[in-house]
Amino acid sequence: MKIRLRCPREHCGGRVTAAMGSASATSVTCARCGSAVAIPRRAGEPAAALETCPRCGGREFFVRRDFPQRLGLAVVIFAALASCIAFALERMILTWSILAAAVVIDALLYLVTGTVTVCYRCRAEFEDAPYNASHHGFDLATSEKYGEYVP
Repeated sequence: MKIRLRCPREHCGGRVTAAMGSASATSVTCARCGSAVAIPRRAGEPAAALETCPRCGGREFFVRRDFPQRLGLAVVIFAALASCIAFALERMILTWSILAAAVVIDALLYLVTGTVTVCYRCRAEFEDAPYNASHHGFDLATSEKYGEYVP
């Protein structure tokens, strides 16, 4: 299982990725600012479903697609603007074609991308985490319980 964490330094915003396991390192250096980020160890633990976050001890998780959200938003905005321009030029077939292409691109990306389990409390992301039936999609009410977590 891989874990992606935010850099603990204020205003850095960097992300680090490391493998978890008995042979994994105890810290990884942030490429953006150079500070060390502690990586939790789960030595000897079997690959069981994720119940508690090894970084913060949180017990609530959500599952989402492992795709850059900003890129997805950029595709939607581009399709909306392009279809509006085509509509203003009275090109109805082009307008609907642009919107249909955006739907097809979205569906293909949904089929190709995997899932990632995310801790509500510290926002650590776990790739290749075993399936856990108690983890569902994002819930705003649960997220608001934790507010903005600063490690």
